[in-house]
Amino acid sequence: MDALRILADEPLDETSRTPLYRQLKHRILRLMATGAIDDATPLPTEHALCEALGISRSTVRRCFGELVDEGYVIRRRGRGTFMAREGGAGNLDTLYLQASTSSTIERSGARSRSRVLKAHAIPAAPAIARRLDLAPGERVWEVSRLRLADDLPVSHEVAYLPFHLCPDLDQKDFNRSIYEYIAESSGALAVRTEESMDAVVLDRMEARLLGTIAGAAALRIAATSFDTLDRPFEASVGIARADRFCIRAHYGSDGARIEKVVS
Repeated sequence: MDALRILADEPLDETSRTPLYRQLKHRILRLMATGAIDDATPLPTEHALCEALGISRSTVRRCFGELVDEGYVIRRRGRGTFMAREGGAGNLDTLYLQASTSSTIERSGARSRSRVLKAHAIPAAPAIARRLDLAPGERVWEVSRLRLADDLPVSHEVAYLPFHLCPDLDQKDFNRSIYEYIAESSGALAVRTEESMDAVVLDRMEARLLGTIAGAAALRIAATSFDTLDRPFEASVGIARADRFCIRAHYGSDGARIEKVVS
């Protein structure tokens, strides 16, 4: 993937209250989150970023300086700047890096895997079309996956994505991030996700999928993800076992932090 092309696909917003160096930092972190940047490939150089985005060298240097200080990237003399193998500080600015189910599972020390139950293109039902800002009947991908931690089921997720963003999605390896494939295919990057959660009990079908009993407690998580132009590009609903998946909130004088935990 051409990381520089994606980073420079849209100009930074000079009218925003968010400083330019932080806007660039957020874009780089999103590419890391989707797997578009790995620890074997150097980030675009300061000069290349300045040329592509029309920004000053001091803006890029401040961005890279924060990424280094927070442990997200490392500088290798004579080779460039690389993503660090270990994660960074995990503050609110980079909360989206820890939002995915696979990242949640891996932080618990377990191996994350997906079992695809269904992946096919269908006409968007009216409710899905509204969530994705599409015309009713427009083609979307419906992807049903069982999310596993060390081969034990944690959640069952069904996601809907506009077909045009990744026409060959059904040919992909679903153990990689869907966001990565969308970024590769269309250049769209996740910038924010809205989630709502409520408590439910499992019916017989969901209980069978999740390896537990009907009537067991669960969390239903509805989410919509948006790209850098604030366009919705994924609508999903997941059912997670309440005995294996929980939400923790941490509050302090420096703000709040919310994390998902798999046990």
